Amino acid sequence: MTLEITQNRSNLVYTAIVVLACAVFYILEWVNGRDLMPDLFVYYSAAKEWMLGGEPYGQAFGLSSGYFKYSPLAMLAFVPLSFLPYKIASSLFYWLVVVVFIELSLRLWKHSKSLYSSPSMVWVLAVVGVIVSGHLIRELHLGNINLILLFLCWLVFKAIQADKFS
Repeated sequence: MTLEITQNRSNLVYTAIVVLACAVFYILEWVNGRDLMPDLFVYYSAAKEWMLGGEPYGQAFGLSSGYFKYSPLAMLAFVPLSFLPYKIASSLFYWLVVVVFIELSLRLWKHSKSLYSSPSMVWVLAVVGVIVSGHLIRELHLGNINLILLFLCWLVFKAIQADKFS
């Protein structure tokens, strides 16, 4: 699997712009003390509690609504991060989400161009990009995993489309 990020100059320019914007957002979150990423903190804390032999269910991690409500299998994805200090783990996760967003958006752009060759498609996708940027900001602020799950679904969709499961 080749990364779309590296395929051509325009992808690299797009990547640089998104990385720069996300870096500015990261710095603003940090300076204003809003870099906790509360959802990630719940996943991280539950995985850490589980690795220490504790019970990750039934206790609030951070916020009053910060209960881990997912299966133990979901917790396994966060076990590697639980070995790191939270600030490092949250930084790694932040940039993972940024890379996934860039890769997914470039793949969706390429897919859309293959389906619709209309020049107005660029404007439609630009409007969609503006709308999606609000979701990206929420993903990065809260530490959600929705973009990662969407990317995994996209990879499965493309594998099925390529008939790699038969």
